[in-house]
Amino acid sequence: MRAVEGKNNALQERIEARFMAWPGAEDNSVLKLARQRLLGGAAPRELKMAAAQQGLLQIVRDFCQQSNAVCEQCRFPELVREWKI
Repeated sequence: MRAVEGKNNALQERIEARFMAWPGAEDNSVLKLARQRLLGGAAPRELKMAAAQQGLLQIVRDFCQQSNAVCEQCRFPELVREWKI
């Protein structure tokens, strides 16, 4: 945030590159559940970078922890379908 607020683009790019290259942490129960629900049980090696793991954990916090345990009425699949890449 300091790089962004200070408009230091070079520093921001270096920090972002380092974050995107950071290796993932050990697997845990939240990641296992998220992979099962959201990625059809993808192997842990599919999320080998910390940024991917953190993204998946954020989805769990924003969506999975806000609804019941069987994914009924979850808005996440609808939001993904609406994305324009």
